[in-house]
Amino acid sequence: MNLIEEGMDLSIRIATQLAPGDIVRKLGSCRLFTVASPDYLKQHGRPLHPSELINHECLGYTLTANGMSWGFMVEGHLETFYIRSRIKANNGDALTEAAARGLGITRQPDFIVDDYLATGQVETILDEFNAAELGIYAILSSNRYVPHRVRVLLDFLANRLSENKNEGIKKR
Repeated sequence: MNLIEEGMDLSIRIATQLAPGDIVRKLGSCRLFTVASPDYLKQHGRPLHPSELINHECLGYTLTANGMSWGFMVEGHLETFYIRSRIKANNGDALTEAAARGLGITRQPDFIVDDYLATGQVETILDEFNAAELGIYAILSSNRYVPHRVRVLLDFLANRLSENKNEGIKKR
């Protein structure tokens, strides 16, 4: 997306890597959790290794470049595991709700799944294979001039994400 052509001051991106030449401000970070409902796990079994996901109903996020695969750390190296997506959507909240209703396994950021985890609607699986944190970045249209309203928004988001991260740590 070209922010200048689109007439936008910034966009928010959650990623492990950024494109060369991106002008960014890091606002925070988040972790991905692989989750499923207790009912789904009771009916289909709990996968003990990411390679077992191919035998499960997964709920895939469609805006990622690798929507048909998920990356996990195995013996210190990032490995890619292909999944079958029963449902695909571009909305993490919808996928987490589907997982909570027993439709399959999804992989979503902490800020989406935290409330579901707190109420027991979903539980984490494959925790020992989770990859590194993802950065939450503001992608800016220029580093020459950042309007005051954008700087205020960036400061607010950075502070809010920091508060949420501290609250999330206390919840777990």
